[in-house]
Amino acid sequence: MRWLLVLAFGCGGAAPPPPPVVVAPPPVLPAATAGEGYTGELALRPMLADLVAQTHATAPQLRERYAARAKTMELAGPNLSHPDWVVAVNSADDVFFALGADVIGLQLWDDHGAYVELAIAKGTLADAEAVIGPTEPLPANDAKAGPRVAAYVGQIRVFVELAKSGTDVRRVMIHYEP
Repeated sequence: MRWLLVLAFGCGGAAPPPPPVVVAPPPVLPAATAGEGYTGELALRPMLADLVAQTHATAPQLRERYAARAKTMELAGPNLSHPDWVVAVNSADDVFFALGADVIGLQLWDDHGAYVELAIAKGTLADAEAVIGPTEPLPANDAKAGPRVAAYVGQIRVFVELAKSGTDVRRVMIHYEP
């Protein structure tokens, strides 16, 4: 009997098993699909994260996704009319979504892949880089514009125009390569 007790305690049979270590998994965000409307926050970081999540989006898919969130939507049309927050119109098919908040609006067009340009009221380069990663400076191409930086996120090219101060974001352009 004595050997049974020694054997039981020696093999761990009589001691209770250690409590399991429970590690909470990180929160799982639902994968954004092109068919769902965007219902997120209208700030640079979440908006940019949602746009980057649409890795192979087409212009019609993006139009459907963001139309539900827009205060207004308008087309450039044959007169190439546009809201005052738009810098340039690319074609009569350009679509403009007025959003408000930190992201003033979203311009959408198609030219060998979908393009989205955001007009930003409030956001920093640190906000953008938290989503797209480190950026590289681009040569200046317009004396009126601030410095520009760029990053590749998979097949998506992201261009960020900064204010003259070099830290506040004014515009973000994303190109979804076909």
